[in-house]
Amino acid sequence: MIMVKIESLLPKGPGMFRHSLAFLSNAELKISFHEEIRKVITEIPIDWNPHRRLEFFKVMIRTNLKEYSSKFNRKFYDTLRSTRNELDRLNDPNVCPVTKAWQERKGGLGEQRNTVKNSKKGGSLAAQHTFIHFFKI
Repeated sequence: MIMVKIESLLPKGPGMFRHSLAFLSNAELKISFHEEIRKVITEIPIDWNPHRRLEFFKVMIRTNLKEYSSKFNRKFYDTLRSTRNELDRLNDPNVCPVTKAWQERKGGLGEQRNTVKNSKKGGSLAAQHTFIHFFKI
């Protein structure tokens, strides 16, 4: 038995990029992608040999996957960004009166918590009742 080991100094590349198929969850993009692929199939010349046709088709699929994946991601991240901006706006006490009221109420909660903590040491029933009443609201 002879064992041969050949070491190559050629660096390996990153390989083929795997595109996200998340855009297929969007009905509009899915239909458009299918129509684009059907169009590509009809445009392939009949006189090409099967191997060349297959390679052309694979390249076109990869190209369309990249394009539609980019469209979906762009739309997704735009929606995400606008949602985050809206949440930041709602969390701003200068803009949203509900947030301002909550923050004022939250400040009162710290005082209530300290009162109850002190009452546990001393046993003040009134402070415990105030704390319980605060959370019933």
